[in-house]
Amino acid sequence: MMQEDQHRQWQRELQSAFLCGSLPLSDDMPTYDAIFTQIEAIQANSEWLTQTKIHVVMDAISEISNIPRDGDFNLQSRATALVNKYEDLPNSPIPISFEAKACEAAAPGKELEERAAAQASEENPTPVVMVPIVPSRSTVPPPLPMETLTAIFKSTMMECHEPSSNWDFHDSKDWREGINLLLSGALVARDWYISARRLLYAGRINLNKSESVRLLLRTVQEDLGTPCPIRHLFLEDHVPPAGEEFRVFAAKLIVRCTKLQYLEGSLGALSFSKSTPIPVFESLRELRVTNQVFHRLAPLLHCLPNLESLDVLYIADPLVESPMSVLMGTLLDDNLGVVLKDIPSPKFSLKTLRLSQSDLARSQWRWLFSSCTSIEYAELQELYENAAPLANVIGTSVRSLHLKGALDTPQEGDDELVETLPAYTNLTSLRISGRDWPWTELLSNIKASLESFAISYSGPGVDSVAQALSNPGWQPSLQVVTIHHWADTDYFYEVKASDVKGAREKLEHLCARRSVKLHWITEGDPDLASVGYGIRESD
Repeated sequence: MMQEDQHRQWQRELQSAFLCGSLPLSDDMPTYDAIFTQIEAIQANSEWLTQTKIHVVMDAISEISNIPRDGDFNLQSRATALVNKYEDLPNSPIPISFEAKACEAAAPGKELEERAAAQASEENPTPVVMVPIVPSRSTVPPPLPMETLTAIFKSTMMECHEPSSNWDFHDSKDWREGINLLLSGALVARDWYISARRLLYAGRINLNKSESVRLLLRTVQEDLGTPCPIRHLFLEDHVPPAGEEFRVFAAKLIVRCTKLQYLEGSLGALSFSKSTPIPVFESLRELRVTNQVFHRLAPLLHCLPNLESLDVLYIADPLVESPMSVLMGTLLDDNLGVVLKDIPSPKFSLKTLRLSQSDLARSQWRWLFSSCTSIEYAELQELYENAAPLANVIGTSVRSLHLKGALDTPQEGDDELVETLPAYTNLTSLRISGRDWPWTELLSNIKASLESFAISYSGPGVDSVAQALSNPGWQPSLQVVTIHHWADTDYFYEVKASDVKGAREKLEHLCARRSVKLHWITEGDPDLASVGYGIRESD
């Protein structure tokens, strides 16, 4: 039984490597050479082929013309040899080859041979040699190469728009027609199925109904035990909060998609319990969650060892008192929660972190980010009382920090975030988005040695930066100052073009004196207000 399991495992590994949308890397080919060697050593019989289906995989591999390092390992020719070997077995499950059928059909019967020989001896003393004419395989059009099939399907799908928020009725209709074409093509033959499957699972799959999740789960479960090729899933129940049925189906689907690279969940769609058997997702690099209950997401997090990017818009844990509901420093604030106590901390090393409107206890921040020692980029927004406990955990790990204004009122700053700036001691880059920040306090709270500093344009903000630059002791390591000027909103904040010009000239002079580069980036059309609202500079 153990040998049979091993043989089926070989079949699954080869099918996953060669027949699921891409070919293995060159460095991985010795592994598959070793599997071939073990398979070649087996004394195969028809029963073994029926159980393992290895002959099906070998038949498909024999048709692949661009196997990496095939000059070194000859896997295509070895697969062909194995298929020929299996065809000759008694009661082989492989159909008789085309050439054998052709020979059988074309070979004259014994009676026909005798009659022809007798006739030849009467009419001509020279014996006539009967040579059966065997139809060549070339008389039948060969199947299209896999690459050609994929290119044909892909060219058809390129005429359809990718799913987006800007879809209209015709875009949706064209996309659905393209998907139906792939689904129909998948039913034609094995090669067509493989090519269509590659494209069906290639992009982002959006699921927003329980029935849709259930149907895809059924398809994945019935796919003969092969690894699911889905790379990008977006799950969001259109009847928020996510119903129990949706969450159950979604969890079952996710644990089967072990090749995931991107996962997105909204409105509580990602929900796991401590007892959920979750595999390790080695390939998952990006996770994005919106409106999520923390303790339901936590069982998944420690199974993402290679996660590089985490994007969170509102996450909280109703089972644990958080800084928004208790005074900072109390015992309740340090409560990890019953659920998390039995779940190991994540071991990922994030490169990118985006947090907005997230409400967790200090111990939960520590549990979540304890392994993150070097975060290349962090984007923080509307954390309020949560800003301080978060900064205590990740402050020394962040290299580039972006503080954003409120989500609904993006010009409004966050005083609590400003107060945490001294904790970010290893920053080399800092960007502030929004106009209404306590600029004097903000600039004085920067304790790291910056190389790059950027702000959104506002009169008070630019004046404060200019004043700081006039002090040679302020940020002596600074190399670049960037100003993002949203020109098409100037009218609403009573900003005049002459004021902008004067501020720019002043900064140019100060930056030049300190050998600091000034990047002034203007977005939008400054004349938009006068066109849309009849406003002029003189007004």
